[in-house]
Amino acid sequence: MTTHASHAHSAGAGHQHTPSGSNTDCIAHASTPETLLAHLAGQPIDETALKSGLIFLATSITLLWGVMAIDGKIEPQEQSYLQSILDASLQSGKTPPHLVEALVDGIEQHQLYLNPRLFLLLASPLNASERLLLLGLGYDMAAKSEHFGAQERMYLRAIAQRLRIPQSYQACLEASFTEQAMPHPEALPEMAQMTHPTHFESTSALTQLLAQRIHPNMARLATLASA
Repeated sequence: MTTHASHAHSAGAGHQHTPSGSNTDCIAHASTPETLLAHLAGQPIDETALKSGLIFLATSITLLWGVMAIDGKIEPQEQSYLQSILDASLQSGKTPPHLVEALVDGIEQHQLYLNPRLFLLLASPLNASERLLLLGLGYDMAAKSEHFGAQERMYLRAIAQRLRIPQSYQACLEASFTEQAMPHPEALPEMAQMTHPTHFESTSALTQLLAQRIHPNMARLATLASA
């Protein structure tokens, strides 16, 4: 199912939406992830939607917008990757399509990926495994683009620092998606365990689904490292 993410070509490429002043003030002064989500979507967020992995989804959208926009060029592969994340959220079955579309619009219009404080506010409820998965999705998108350059690498390294992800984990993720020598092979078994889909059974169906994108590579590398 396709959401409004198909307009992603406009971000970072000269065309920007102008959000209303009152809502911008509400977003700027949001103090909890739940109120921030409600202001971004322009509607109340019920408990069922929150339990569907909505906070993780919104944080993922924000991070992926940052990966796309950091070099000023939105590539078709990046658009397709973002769309696949949105499709996964709908496949998980509990997030209404109109709410996903409203969040995509709100995150783009307010350029949340340029606001470290609000990004960290969104990410604050995420546990260590969810944060590692989130960073892995960022690297996965960057690696699928035509050019995984220095700007994307610096952006993702900064995200890892803000999320307090161990530097050894960040370095292993970067190496795994860029065919570099693995700097900290001793970290790979723990990373494979943390990204295993069963590790997310208590969080949401969405994170379980998305972990299937990151875990196989971590498990393969962990096996190679222990050989």
